[in-house]
Amino acid sequence: MRLMEKEALRNALPEAARPLFDDIVVPRVLGASAHIDRISQIVGEIGRQDSSPAGLILINQLLDYCCATRGQSSYAIINAVSELSARIQTQLQADFEVGRAVQAAVEQFQSAGRAHRQAIIATASAVLKNCRKILLYDYSSTVDAVVQQLASDTEIVIAESRTISGGLPFVKTCVQTHQSVSFIPDAALCQGLKGCDAVLIGAETFYPDGTALNTAGSEMAALLAHWQHVPYYVLTTAQKADMRALQGGGKVIEPKDLRFKMAEGMAEADAERLDFHVQGCVPIAPEFITAYITELGVLPPAALFSALWAWKPEYFRRREETE
Repeated sequence: MRLMEKEALRNALPEAARPLFDDIVVPRVLGASAHIDRISQIVGEIGRQDSSPAGLILINQLLDYCCATRGQSSYAIINAVSELSARIQTQLQADFEVGRAVQAAVEQFQSAGRAHRQAIIATASAVLKNCRKILLYDYSSTVDAVVQQLASDTEIVIAESRTISGGLPFVKTCVQTHQSVSFIPDAALCQGLKGCDAVLIGAETFYPDGTALNTAGSEMAALLAHWQHVPYYVLTTAQKADMRALQGGGKVIEPKDLRFKMAEGMAEADAERLDFHVQGCVPIAPEFITAYITELGVLPPAALFSALWAWKPEYFRRREETE
């Protein structure tokens, strides 16, 4: 969408929903899970404010916009929008009052999301309970929630994913809950990994063959963890699976211009002669991933395919057929 369309959509939203919209598009918060949460909150706010068919049209415009923008970075957005839309349609079939149907669908969607999140936190906490030192790479609200459940004397190493400053949000919470927290540049990953019992990342998206896609540097952390024999865990909901890979498709990785970060303090004439583009999101090969920790349990990459199809075959087939 063009900028004017974005602004028109923002202005059409209830006033209470606009800060939530800004959180997504600025972005003021990181992580697909956090964005999905805000999308559902916005939809719920629209349902509370407008019970007419116009409210439903606005919801569809919002969901279409989120798929066309944020959904291009994480297929979890598209999966979540599909699920939320289906829940709304189910409620509309049972109750013709738009506002009540929307709010019921949002409540069901959020309740399921909380249950999945709590299952991941509980499972990850059990897996990591004996770890004394853990490295975190790139912000994930799910990873952050798990870390808060670990013993306060667990040593935390936060490696700054500098392409998006993805380590800083971890700092804000970890310094409140843990006694020993290190904050290092990603160039010092080899040093930071020494003595670690685990590496934790979230995922923008993952494929059923076990490939994870996440912020640049995540693959470097995986390679170094493999070299130093440190378990590398991906914490994610099954909702982030991108099943388009089964037909040869998948996430399109666009170059990211890092001029605003890399050219600071550089002569403008020099900066004009340089190319600052890198891939902002990268694949992590399954052979470097110890396991995925999901609401479905602890799954080695080779187990993902069968687990996903057993979990929700109709949902993924429907998504594939509509691509």
